[in-house]
Amino acid sequence: MTTINTADDLLKLLDSNPDFLDAVRNKILTDELLALPAVFSSFAAETRTRFDTLEAETRTRFDTLEAETR
Repeated sequence: MTTINTADDLLKLLDSNPDFLDAVRNKILTDELLALPAVFSSFAAETRTRFDTLEAETRTRFDTLEAETR
């Protein structure tokens, strides 16, 4: 068993043991912070879709304006 006497000991233990790191992370962070990567991923995908739609609409508008000025 590892004895933790200093902060460096704790950090070494966290670096060497992913299961222990996960347990500490789950104890320290709130549920909202733990969920943040999934929430951000969903937000990014939705934003990407919206911008793609707006880009397509803008291209159509500019093409229409360009055709009308010819």
